[in-house]
Amino acid sequence: MEQRKFGKSADPRLINYFFQLIIKFLNNKRQIRCIHKVEKLLDPDTKGKPHKRFLYGYLDKKDHIYISADPRKNFDKEEMSSTLLHEVIHVVMNQVGEEDVQCLEKLIWERFSKRQKAILKSYIPKEFSSRRPS
Repeated sequence: MEQRKFGKSADPRLINYFFQLIIKFLNNKRQIRCIHKVEKLLDPDTKGKPHKRFLYGYLDKKDHIYISADPRKNFDKEEMSSTLLHEVIHVVMNQVGEEDVQCLEKLIWERFSKRQKAILKSYIPKEFSSRRPS
């Protein structure tokens, strides 16, 4: 059986709906308790191991999102916003694997308007947090 190719949707309603869903989750403290901006984000799974891995973002088991401000990972606030989108997709679609989340992040981010990106950017804290994922 021949595999069909996926077409791109020309309908912006799906992207607008997904944006509203992302904002709804960001505003619901039962879904996402807090967003922390940290200077460097070390993968807690590599703690105590010789090869440490630094992350762009991390969603812990207590529903806290950590966003790295390390310029080697997220070199500006727009990139941090894309990382925030990625972590919220993990919350919204908690049964979806990492590769699919990365694909969704890229597809959705490319289709967000400048205004939607600016709104998402406003959720990145201005101050750094001393809290780290455990």
